[in-house]
Amino acid sequence: GSRAGPELDLFTNSPLAFTVVVAPNDDGAADASSAARAAGKAVLVDASTAKPAQVATLAHDADGVLASLDAHAARALLHAVGGTELVVDAGLSEDDRLPEIAGKKHLLWRDVIADARDSGPYIDFMLRSALAIAQRHGSAIVLVHARPDTFNAVKKFADRADRDGADIVPVTALAST
Repeated sequence: GSRAGPELDLFTNSPLAFTVVVAPNDDGAADASSAARAAGKAVLVDASTAKPAQVATLAHDADGVLASLDAHAARALLHAVGGTELVVDAGLSEDDRLPEIAGKKHLLWRDVIADARDSGPYIDFMLRSALAIAQRHGSAIVLVHARPDTFNAVKKFADRADRDGADIVPVTALAST
């Protein structure tokens, strides 16, 4: 989320290669995007609860958009954010038409929401699941919320991932693979 504050600051100021997602209809979205950019983070605009025009306002300075897409929504969104090169589908859409609609844009799918439940054991399990996906398929896209417990779990997990030969990279690095 883009609500400015100490939770987001943990992720923005971390040396880990997080991608920060900002929601256009959140207070402070533009400031959060600017702070993330200044810290060298990749930025995606969350299109899931905003109108395409709202998304387009922030998307021109972002690396891409995050959305739950069906074919109709994808067409409207991609038209609104014309110059955006990266689209991440947060909803694991099974619409076979999405790659065709995306055209030359990089279309990626999220694999795991690690903290859908605010529980340490659950977050640890989901992060381990993401590591297994990455080891099998070469990468995994993991979404987390800006919460202190989540940050601490991801920070701890980063050490394990490093030992297991996995790198945490911004989602933009996966667009070129």
